Amino acid sequence: RRVQLVRLYSRRVQLVRLSMGLEACQSAVFRACHSYHSAAGRLVAKRPAASLVASLVVTLLLTACMLLGSWEARLEYRDTLSRSEAFKLFDATLDMFGGSPRTNEYKMSSSDGSNVLTKQAILKALEVDEAVLGLTYKGTRFEDVCLRPYLGGACTVDSAMYRLGLGREEVEALSQEELDSKLLAEYNSNAGGLGSLLGGLTLTDGKLSATSLRFRYLGEPSGQGRPSFVEFVTGTSNDALASATLEWESAFLALVCARPLMSSGIECATDSLSLGEGLSVTGTAQRFIQDEIAANATTSTKWMVVSINLILVLMWLALGGRPLRNSRLTLGTGAVAVILLSVGAGLGFSSLVGVPLTEISLLMVFVIVGVGVDDVIVVVDFLQRQPPHLSIVERISGALGGAGPAIQLTSLTNLIAFLIAATVDFPGVSYFCLSAGFTLFALFLLTTTLFTALLTFDERRRGAMRLDCLCCIGFGAGDSETGDAEPSSPSHKEDDKRAHSGLRAAVSSAARAYDCFVASKPVALVVILAFTSLIPLGFGFAIGNIPLGAELASYFPDGSPYVAYTADTQENFVALDTPGYLVLRDVKWEDASAQTAVDSLLAALESDDFVIAPYSTNNWLAAYRAVAADRGATASAAPPLRQSGDGFLADVAAFLKETDPQCVDRQLGGECLREIIPARYSKEVVWAGEAGASPITATRFSCTLAVPDEVKGRVELMNEHRATADANRGSIDAVVWSYFMLFSDRDRIVVRLVLETLAFAAAAVLGTLVFFLHPLSVAVIALAIASIDGGIFLLMYLWAVPLDAVAFICLAMSIGLSVDYVVHVAHAFEHEEGTPEQRIKAALHGIGWSVLKGGGSTFLGVVALAGADSEIFRTFFKMLFSTVLLGLLAGLVLFPACVIFVGKWITPKLLEKTPAGVAQADAVAKPAGGGEAP
Repeated sequence: RRVQLVRLYSRRVQLVRLSMGLEACQSAVFRACHSYHSAAGRLVAKRPAASLVASLVVTLLLTACMLLGSWEARLEYRDTLSRSEAFKLFDATLDMFGGSPRTNEYKMSSSDGSNVLTKQAILKALEVDEAVLGLTYKGTRFEDVCLRPYLGGACTVDSAMYRLGLGREEVEALSQEELDSKLLAEYNSNAGGLGSLLGGLTLTDGKLSATSLRFRYLGEPSGQGRPSFVEFVTGTSNDALASATLEWESAFLALVCARPLMSSGIECATDSLSLGEGLSVTGTAQRFIQDEIAANATTSTKWMVVSINLILVLMWLALGGRPLRNSRLTLGTGAVAVILLSVGAGLGFSSLVGVPLTEISLLMVFVIVGVGVDDVIVVVDFLQRQPPHLSIVERISGALGGAGPAIQLTSLTNLIAFLIAATVDFPGVSYFCLSAGFTLFALFLLTTTLFTALLTFDERRRGAMRLDCLCCIGFGAGDSETGDAEPSSPSHKEDDKRAHSGLRAAVSSAARAYDCFVASKPVALVVILAFTSLIPLGFGFAIGNIPLGAELASYFPDGSPYVAYTADTQENFVALDTPGYLVLRDVKWEDASAQTAVDSLLAALESDDFVIAPYSTNNWLAAYRAVAADRGATASAAPPLRQSGDGFLADVAAFLKETDPQCVDRQLGGECLREIIPARYSKEVVWAGEAGASPITATRFSCTLAVPDEVKGRVELMNEHRATADANRGSIDAVVWSYFMLFSDRDRIVVRLVLETLAFAAAAVLGTLVFFLHPLSVAVIALAIASIDGGIFLLMYLWAVPLDAVAFICLAMSIGLSVDYVVHVAHAFEHEEGTPEQRIKAALHGIGWSVLKGGGSTFLGVVALAGADSEIFRTFFKMLFSTVLLGLLAGLVLFPACVIFVGKWITPKLLEKTPAGVAQADAVAKPAGGGEAP
């Protein structure tokens, strides 16, 4: 027992020593921060002009670096996981087989639902087709930018008439009955293919009818890279082919009535070609997608202006006193300018280090403006608590010494949270978090330098009794004071008290009611239980029922013509479904056993129910075998094709160069039913060196997959198809891939990524706070973080907010932003004396109003987005509103409730009782004006 007691005592001694060491470390850190910021404030206050000029020069230079940056609008490189299997294969196939063709198309439809398969309507559609093929804009024609399946081949165009081999002259020569017969024959042989090109297709009494005709024009892949920021702003490209393609597509959009092209002379085909009563043309182009996504960036500008003006009004109200005399209108405007400069500097630095910008990056403006105002309000509030008899330099030094450590701590936690979140394998989220972290750091530096310089000038103006906004006009005895003199602070508080006596009385009454609320232990217990219940509700229930992934329309502005066109296509046409690919690498094709193994794998893959068009019929090997069999059966004069062994690869290379049609299916009488052009498959085969003389390093076989609309179904399809390939590939290097898998790979693990990111960010932030705050305060903050995140998940479920890139970003931000409010209150609580009730009351009276104003400023920064023209921005508003609301409640309600119970074990941290320290301690402890409430 004695040994056990000695060991227990020894452990307690170790814990006490550890606690004392930690407290000593925290005190040292606080004193160092206080001394640094006091010295920095004194330096800036003595030479505000030099500080202002130096800060502006560095900030403007960094902002100019945005011109060196790039813009990422490609969803594949922004909203998918860069280390996922699907993305790696996507990136590899781009290198091996080239990019996807650019799709341009139009539909001619009847507005009253009448049949467009009449001879007259088809001739009108073919007239539009001729206009497209003959369209020339700035010297660029379709044949200059079209996709050719092989060198010298025809441009790739697809429509029902093209599949029937009918041009305008052929249709004019046919009767309506003959035309109906040809359409019916094609429908019987390939109903799905025809249904993808004829909208509203129905078969009644042996006759086809449709409500729209669809024509598709494929362009050569171009502009696959990331454009520079300048190219994005100007809408140009340094790539000659990409630039010409963009120009032609703009003209195409004007011709098919999707978007006018000013001063081009190109009219909408519906009007210029006199299509007739009830017929109209509409279309889309590849550039239309990027243009519409980029429109989110341009349409957000007006909401930025609204947000900035709301913040400006708040600054004038929050900082102001008696208008023009004690008000700070000029300072408030300067503060907003400082915040916007920090955004420019942060984005410029991001561009300098290679972080691309996206339209989601612009959302950062709304957040930074609100957070920046929070810091500014805290600094000004601390200045107002300084003893009025001190000089301006000492008052600025004291204000920054008091506010600086708290601002530094919140900025540091925000920076750490963003940098941890930036490590996630989600490029769009990573780009945003890096830019936001750099911007918040720039905001902290500019608040303590540039804004402090402006604050010094404003204090000098007030000391010289000069009017706000009209600094050349004086209003008292101080009118003669100019230059760098440091007059005492003016004593105009009586006017302010009379002007605001009613407001102060209301605030005082609210503060007294709040005091009773905070000091009540039963109420505090209810608050703790309510917040704690958010953790199981959010993490246990809501997160599993939140929809995954955003709808297509979310990436585009409301009423987007592209979204409307796509929705109409999905509703009225048989879907083209989704192309799927089997990518095979390093297969010894000359070996018959290897071909047999590939055939077995194809058969296994085609046994999956969702494979519509099989792999085995749409690839170069099947075509090669069919032509080889036809030549052997018909004693063709063409050289025979070997099926394997020596010479097989040489025959394949020669086969893929043939541009003459080759028969692959004959009737018994010898008439050819189906022909192919072997050269069309040449891009599907990658040779190690010279074609025919070196091995085939990679090839791909294509199929068509019926992909479900819901996210869960897509993930299950992907997993099942991959499992089939893995179970049957043997020693073959084979992987199945489809474009939708890029996003399904993300959706499959996005919940785990979110939880991991939140856990790591929270751990890093809490680990940082241990060096500044008492462990019990940190434990309460940990509870607050968990409750806030649980509450956000619950609100996401109630609002049906999908877990996509924007929601992921907001969840990453929630750690830093929500901690701000709690940290300010915790920091103030630890620098008060008395009972826990007295300390939390004093802390809330000293910093609570500033925290509330800071939260209000952040809310005003994003409230304009509630009326935005895009779902992405409205989602951002919902998420940030939830974060601010829960963060304020955690700081002003949950933390006070917790410290009522545990505050007696949290040791106060006080400044050393030097004369300056006494003044500073009094300033921290007392609100402005010496009253109970600010």
